[in-house]
Amino acid sequence: MRVCLLMHQLNSVALIVQVYLSINRPDLAKKQFDRCKHWAEDDLLLGLIEATIGLVTGKDNYSNTTSFYTEQLGNPSLTSPHLLTARGVTRILRGEIQEAKSDLEESLEQQKSNAEAEAAYVVAATLGALNQSEADELWTYVQYATLPIFAADPLR
Repeated sequence: MRVCLLMHQLNSVALIVQVYLSINRPDLAKKQFDRCKHWAEDDLLLGLIEATIGLVTGKDNYSNTTSFYTEQLGNPSLTSPHLLTARGVTRILRGEIQEAKSDLEESLEQQKSNAEAEAAYVVAATLGALNQSEADELWTYVQYATLPIFAADPLR
């Protein structure tokens, strides 16, 4: 019963943190996180909350966030294209472009029509070794083929 109650509270904290981050108040999100880490201790959701705050604030050059995603990807039962995409984005933010491209390519191999991974790959490709025409070609593909906002473009 106590574990269920704590998990319910931690889910609530995660939602509150997301709300604070969405209104650009990482200070309040961090305060919520600090309050709950005393009673939640070593919980997966707690780690995800910390990683999310780290992505928004850029704390410690994203090292906590990168460590979190790397640890989760080390567990075969948790590995998913979404985790690979998240780690790829974190690596872009850290300036690790080749590693980011590798994560994003692997994510796209696992899930072909992942718009987030495709968009992040375009960013990595633009910042990385591809020439400008290849990056422009990738952007055009992602823009018109996968993103719903562009799907009804009358100019196509």
